[in-house]
Amino acid sequence: MTFRNFTPHEIIVIGSDQEVLRRYLSEGSVRVEEKSEHDGINDGIQIVRTTYGNAVGLPPPTEGAMFIVSQPVLLACPDRTDLVAPDTGSESVVRDPKGTIIGVRRFRR
Repeated sequence: MTFRNFTPHEIIVIGSDQEVLRRYLSEGSVRVEEKSEHDGINDGIQIVRTTYGNAVGLPPPTEGAMFIVSQPVLLACPDRTDLVAPDTGSESVVRDPKGTIIGVRRFRR
């Protein structure tokens, strides 16, 4: 199975002993359609309600390929079994001393 990265960033998978296992360069970016509607003003600040639509730019299923996408894209496409997102939860994410994400240990469905 081949992973193809459709997030706007390089994805780095890091092993248990902090070694880099894989690097996946971005092949493009898939986005979820957004629509924002005015939902009031509070303390002089506009509030909007955002609704989300279809994923845009997602390749069709391809035999032997898994697509790495963002979590919003993964949630927008519950019927696609060929999609994973980087797991940025506390058990998986790897950060540098400043707190910047440098990689993940696993993907999520």
